[in-house]
Amino acid sequence: MTIKRSLLSRPRSTLYRPIGAQVPYGRGTRGFSLAQTFVSLLSRMRNAAIREYRIRRDYRHVSQLDKRMLKDVGLDPDLYAKDLRYGRNANWRF
Repeated sequence: MTIKRSLLSRPRSTLYRPIGAQVPYGRGTRGFSLAQTFVSLLSRMRNAAIREYRIRRDYRHVSQLDKRMLKDVGLDPDLYAKDLRYGRNANWRF
């Protein structure tokens, strides 16, 4: 029993292929080109740079606060750099 699929639900690599033709192993199934990989790499690098900029901006801002204000916000005065970079433990107590 064969289920007929519509053209819209079929992958692009099989759209214009004659029925019964086999795709060679590894070709037409993945679809990542060198350009897509390069764009993906640039995107990840940009996101990492933006994240690092935000962490350093927040670090500069928080380093101006005194210990009392840090404790008010819920940050440990000795470990606030780690908290800014990696986040806080969700199970903190007063």
